[in-house]
Amino acid sequence: MTEARPGWYHGKGDPEGTVRYWDGEKWIGDPVMPPDAPPPPETTPPAYSSPPAMAHETTSPVTRAASTGFSFERLMSPNGRINRATMAGIIGIAVGIVLALTIVDLAAGTYNEEAGLGIFGTIGSLAFVWPQLANAAKRFHDFGFSGWFAALTLIPFVNLAVLVWLVAHPGNVGPNRHGEQPRSGFNL
Repeated sequence: MTEARPGWYHGKGDPEGTVRYWDGEKWIGDPVMPPDAPPPPETTPPAYSSPPAMAHETTSPVTRAASTGFSFERLMSPNGRINRATMAGIIGIAVGIVLALTIVDLAAGTYNEEAGLGIFGTIGSLAFVWPQLANAAKRFHDFGFSGWFAALTLIPFVNLAVLVWLVAHPGNVGPNRHGEQPRSGFNL
């Protein structure tokens, strides 16, 4: 596997004649104009050319670096794989937002104690049904299973056991039919 060495390179999609720093994994900073005086001839080609492609890489470093930030499309898509930390983070965010909306219901007087529901909390819960299904499918993909197993998260009480299992167990090591092994840590 060939690794791209850290250095200053012209990034795909950057303005013509600009460079930015490649740290070996991602782009750092914004594109800048290179210094007026070129470096000695023996360092000129690598300093102002594109970084070498990695043998396993199918996307450009720019696309890969841009893909490390939040993506609404990735949150809503059932395709691919996610790790345990990402699944736990998504569950935590959803529970936190729904609890906050329930507090809003209590403060606004829209909480029905008999039903145990409020307008805002219910809307928030319904808004998280698809993201929860999509990300449970990605988590099942991490085990090499069909994403259709995510439907188990719609069954009351079974859903709690399934979600705990999805967060507690590590996925397959290495690539499987659903994609590459997800990076460690929270990746959304």
